[in-house]
Amino acid sequence: MKNTGTLYKHKLLTFVSILALFWIIASCQKQDDIKPSIQLTHGLLLSYKVGDTISIAAEISDNENLKQVSIYIINYDNQRVTQPYVYNCSGKHFSLNAQYVIDNKHLESGEYYLVIEAKDEYNTGFKYLKMNITGIAPALKQILMVEADQTQTHIYEMMPEKKLLKTIPHPYQDLIYNAHDEQYIFLSAEGNIFGYQSKDFEEVWSDSELSFPSQTFYGKLSYHNDKTYVSTEKGDIRQYDKNGQKLWQANAQSSDASIYKYHFFDKDLLSINLPHDTEYPYIERFNPSTGASNQIYPTHFVPEQIVNVDAQLYLVVGNQYHTAKACSLSTLHHLVQVFKSWENAEVTDALRISKYLFLFAFNDKIVEYYLPNNEERKLVDLEQSIRFYYEKIHQNIYYLQGQKIYRLNYPAEEASLLYTNDKKIQDLVFVYNQ
Repeated sequence: MKNTGTLYKHKLLTFVSILALFWIIASCQKQDDIKPSIQLTHGLLLSYKVGDTISIAAEISDNENLKQVSIYIINYDNQRVTQPYVYNCSGKHFSLNAQYVIDNKHLESGEYYLVIEAKDEYNTGFKYLKMNITGIAPALKQILMVEADQTQTHIYEMMPEKKLLKTIPHPYQDLIYNAHDEQYIFLSAEGNIFGYQSKDFEEVWSDSELSFPSQTFYGKLSYHNDKTYVSTEKGDIRQYDKNGQKLWQANAQSSDASIYKYHFFDKDLLSINLPHDTEYPYIERFNPSTGASNQIYPTHFVPEQIVNVDAQLYLVVGNQYHTAKACSLSTLHHLVQVFKSWENAEVTDALRISKYLFLFAFNDKIVEYYLPNNEERKLVDLEQSIRFYYEKIHQNIYYLQGQKIYRLNYPAEEASLLYTNDKKIQDLVFVYNQ
């Protein structure tokens, strides 16, 4: 028994020693929670222009071992707007001395942050440097006018005079100019999509996956950053790159819904979906980067237009039973609230003039509407429903009525006839040099 007891004590001692050893090792390997330190040695100027070079110098240190240092520019929404300069490093110290070029020619004038980011094994340190960047002012390059029939589409340049640019052997649905990629994107009423070079209108890519030659196809085009988007009556939105490669396809949450319209804002893609088995449509919110659906907002009317008011609030206008409605859409509180109705009227478009000042186009008039006071003022009478076109360089507002192009002389209560065509005008497209 004595030998047995001694053996037991020996085993116990060995076990306790092993536990102590593990505890010592674990203590020595405790995860580092100290972020790298960034100290500027050469700061920024207050303002820069697109194309300028920023001279930046900093001493970066860490208590353990640095892994990587990056510099880039973000906007106020914390979105990266330039390509990062990345420096792989090791050791406890790194001297940053960089000449960073602001090479994004599409940046708008405003406030930005240059970010210095330093990483070790477990932590990331940041330094945010506020600055103003003056963007390259876009210039109006062309105004395109679209004529179409059931078999083909004619596209004309209107500056300095009417000139035929392209005849496309497909009926018309939509046309946009993607300024980032310098491409015209054409969508036919049969569902064919074509990408054309802006220089000579030569075709560079096409997609006929959506094509329905025997029936009318409804769809809409848009571009956001460097991507082109198309909605389809099948109830999906597709994202394409400049080579016509489909990057993602997002489907409406209601399997039998068609996507009637959609609108892009800084962070959101809001689509108006029309389910076939229910009386009322809904607004669906997508992530423009991934196509993921975030939120659904039921409505009791058919929305025609969505206009951004601020970061969390949108103005939605639409129709129900010969009654026009305006409502607020809060993405923060997930609410659609009607605050104004017009009996025996149909609203077809809306345009934001300033934060709370809007123009509404009805089937018989254009109205100025001030949101906080619920005040309205009739500007001009209309013979038919119209769509607004806003030319952002000279801040002109245009609209079409049949064969005629008008400019609204806002804020005056009058409009000027600019051009009368020999055929019905389908659309106008404003092309800018970026």
